Parts: sequence; structure tokens; C-alpha cells
Amino acid sequence: MKVDSKSKRLNLRLTEDEIQFIESQANMCEMSVSEYIRRCSLNTEKIVIVDPKRLIAFLLGNIYQALSNNTALTKDDKKVISSELTKVVDTLNKTIMELK
Repeated sequence: MKVDSKSKRLNLRLTEDEIQFIESQANMCEMSVSEYIRRCSLNTEKIVIVDPKRLIAFLLGNIYQALSNNTALTKDDKKVISSELTKVVDTLNKTIMELK
């Protein structure tokens, strides 16, 4: 079995925005930046980037679930937080529509 030795380095010059974008994409794919760049450039495996709207919905679902399981918050606290989260969702949807 061939051992994959990564003993060579490649230095790239990127803007700060490019670095941040690559890091965020790698993070969304749950990969290191090196692995993300290798997969993108070598086409070894397809990388699927999650639709931002779906990711937001998933993360908000996690927040709602965490709220419902939190015993330190009162029912009124949870209602206020839920209401504010709904406003965030509405604002995000409005912004997405304006960008289209």
C-alpha cells in the first residue's frame, strides 16, 4: 500500500479576502485549508458547498432546539428569543431577495 507523503510545500500569494473565503469554505466542508485546496485543485473528490439558506435554517434549528432544552430560561425568555430569531430570519430573507 502506498504511503502518501506530503513533504513538499507550496507557497501562494493571496489577498486577505481570498484567504478568508477559502478558510470559510474549508470550514463549511469540515476540512483543513490544505485538504480543501488539494481537493479543489486535484478534483480527487467533489466538494459540495451547502446552500447558505439551508445552512442558516439548519443552524437556526439547532438554536431553537438548544432553547427548548434549556431549563435556565423561563418560558417568557424563550418567547422573546424566539421572536428575535424570527426577526433575524425575516431580515435575512429580505436581504437575499434584494440581492437577487
